[in-house]
Amino acid sequence: MVDVVFGALSQALPSEVLAPSFSTVNNLVVAGNDPVKGRYVFYRWHGGGYGGSSRSDGLTNGPASVANAKTPPVEVHEQRVPVLFLKYALREESAGAGRNRGGFGSITELTRRRGEAVCSFLGDRGKFAPRGILGGKDALKNRVAILRQSGEYIPQHITKDERVRLLAGEVIQISTPGGGGYGDPFERDPELVLRDVQREYYSAETALRDYGVALKNGLFAVDYEETARLRASPLPL
Repeated sequence: MVDVVFGALSQALPSEVLAPSFSTVNNLVVAGNDPVKGRYVFYRWHGGGYGGSSRSDGLTNGPASVANAKTPPVEVHEQRVPVLFLKYALREESAGAGRNRGGFGSITELTRRRGEAVCSFLGDRGKFAPRGILGGKDALKNRVAILRQSGEYIPQHITKDERVRLLAGEVIQISTPGGGGYGDPFERDPELVLRDVQREYYSAETALRDYGVALKNGLFAVDYEETARLRASPLPL
């Protein structure tokens, strides 16, 4: 509802609102029986990207706006319950492009170390991505999966499921959305696009397609002549 209100206000007060944010807490519950410590219930929520605004890019891996609560350090979870985090990283390419782009979501991968366990998910944004506004592009959608030897298991309801058995070696993967972009991406400062590519936030191909920015010298400089030509083209790249 916040995103709908902000989307409406962007038409009247464009300088005062954010593009839609990731807008899902992505609740994860793992419950099981640890042969060392006994029965347990592990709960974690996940951050994502905020939308861009007239003033700045969106916040990366921000807390859910409904609570503004941060997640505990992964080491605390690992000390308390038999889970092991394999990855906790920025989700590259997840932000919506814009004059001021959205923030990036995160990728979390974890597995159980011992004992039996089941897991449950409760999230949104599996069908509809955070939208860009005023010419900005949409962010990536939410994605939940269990990585098995036989292949990925994707919940029937995309981001919602309950009591899914977690076998030894299987990995829970949660990829949260970024935030929507604000304004025309072709108006973004090419040097900021270069910085983002060098930080591996997104690829040179994305810079070319979404921002009309061509790079040269092994991605160490902007090709301003080619960038001007691309941005002047009325045809999509």
